[in-house]
Amino acid sequence: MTNFPKELEHIILDEFNNVNDKLIGINFLEAFKFNLITKLPSLLELSILIKNLKEQTNLIIEKNYTKLEAIVFQNKDPIFQLKKEIQKNTLLVVLDGELQIDLFQDGFKKEYTKLNIYRFMGICLPPNTIINLNSFKNSCFIEFLKTEINNNIENSKKDII
Repeated sequence: MTNFPKELEHIILDEFNNVNDKLIGINFLEAFKFNLITKLPSLLELSILIKNLKEQTNLIIEKNYTKLEAIVFQNKDPIFQLKKEIQKNTLLVVLDGELQIDLFQDGFKKEYTKLNIYRFMGICLPPNTIINLNSFKNSCFIEFLKTEINNNIENSKKDII
């Protein structure tokens, strides 16, 4: 945890704990997104909080068999990431500014869907998704990466009676 804003950390932890533990993967992130986005406008000094952020800060939460990493990106200049492959279940939430995402249909083919994500909006992306990510000037967004630590379907020894 490095210089992560305390107010934002409390909201993320509360909403992380409020989501049903039985949800996994992208379903967990969708439920988390709807709870989180309703709480973000309640941050009274969000604009001050965003201005005080460094280039990139992160927070890691581990609970049961779930690991959630929150990375806040604050950029003064536009950022372009071309043909980025999503490795983990990912949630992108915009705090300020705008993101533009080109979501490719079949891997690296030329057909894609263009999405604009504005303030207090988010999108969940499953692994192996190929995107172009365009973060506009003076934008701030959070990238949540979710990992299932124990993804076994079989019972582990501690679960057996």
